[in-house]
Amino acid sequence: MAAIERFCSRAKKLYCPYCGTESLAFGHFGICRTCEAPLSQRKADVSASDNALVAANAQIAKLYSGGDAEKAAAALDAKLSTHSEPGFLLAAGLFYIRYSNDELKKIRYDLDGFMEENAVHRENAEKLMLHAKMLLNHSVKAAEKNAAGGESMSMNYIPFLAEIKLGHEKGAEYYLGRIKNDENVYLKDYAEIVMHAHTKKPESLLEHCDRMIRDGKVNFNVFYYIGYALFMKKAYADARTVLEYLVKVGELDTAKILLTDMDRLYG
Repeated sequence: MAAIERFCSRAKKLYCPYCGTESLAFGHFGICRTCEAPLSQRKADVSASDNALVAANAQIAKLYSGGDAEKAAAALDAKLSTHSEPGFLLAAGLFYIRYSNDELKKIRYDLDGFMEENAVHRENAEKLMLHAKMLLNHSVKAAEKNAAGGESMSMNYIPFLAEIKLGHEKGAEYYLGRIKNDENVYLKDYAEIVMHAHTKKPESLLEHCDRMIRDGKVNFNVFYYIGYALFMKKAYADARTVLEYLVKVGELDTAKILLTDMDRLYG
């Protein structure tokens, strides 16, 4: 917990243009706590260059948190008409995965009759998930196209994340190999963490998280993955301590979800 407290006291906020989230980071580089995209700008810097983008992100978040997911999706689709780079497609895919999962949560088993409402929610969730997968695949293709044009290091990292979310382990391994040849050590180390979590290797995951903390390459997601590794090792009390603190100080959605799963499975 001391490491998290030190991080919070010394970190500054960086803004994700792709999903509109502000995340704590050391130095001038970090990772988004929502879509895990690389960050390098403050919100004020993004606003100065693209006020419309910041406004669109804020509108989408407000609509979704207010319970109007359909209008939020429409606003997101409008944003994609002017911002369709790989990172935006990745964030959009993650939005639709969340939308699909929330639709599934509406299914109830205490209804009378044939529970037709549940069938509607299942069908909606399936359509939303298919749309999410389409966007993630588009993100991979767009990144390949941009990489061929000699664009930035994230053109290997973004498709790596997309392949992880799609469950394509071989595709993720391919891009991880390309990331390892990149000059950005921060992304290289963080991608290793994501891969260890995806392949469910808690010991390797803890080792890499500890290494990033020792090297000062800290972000909230690293602490989440420590909690996840402890969960996989069945150290539930320790995992809960870490995750609950992350929810308290950073409103980390992934930590909230894992805590909910722990409550459901183990009480």
